[in-house]
Amino acid sequence: MRRPRFTALTAAVVTAAILILPAGPAAAAGPGRAMVRVAHFSPDASYVDVYMVSLNRRQLFPNVFYKSVSSYWAVAAGPFTYEVRAAGAAPQSEPVIQVKGTLAAGGSYTVAAVGRRDQLQGLLLRDDLAPSAPGKAKLRFLDAAFDLPAVDIAVAGGPLLTSRLAYP
Repeated sequence: MRRPRFTALTAAVVTAAILILPAGPAAAAGPGRAMVRVAHFSPDASYVDVYMVSLNRRQLFPNVFYKSVSSYWAVAAGPFTYEVRAAGAAPQSEPVIQVKGTLAAGGSYTVAAVGRRDQLQGLLLRDDLAPSAPGKAKLRFLDAAFDLPAVDIAVAGGPLLTSRLAYP
């Protein structure tokens, strides 16, 4: 049994936290830099601390809670490791999520935590911050509902945009 179709308006409300909209800092990435933000979409995971190992395990965001999405910040392009620990845990402790990747110079990314507390996953998503064409809009929909079936996304009274979008 599939969930009913969402209208584009409903999808926009449900996913407002991860819409890809140009932000002031994104334009200021600079040469050899990338833009990164973090998102917490695990409803039963408590507060977490977020670290970026390429920045010497400096704690970037303390006490991040469910539905939180940070602003973008500029970091050096290249390889990185993103780690999440329970809020207040020692920086040397075992992370509950570890995401490794390479950030392209000039690129923008969202690193997201999704899933149940006992099955957390980290995702590295490339964001498209280029302006949309006149009369057009961009929307990113991330199905972070781990215990529900796939969804269809449609414009109200219009075309089906995608079908059977599934977690994650």
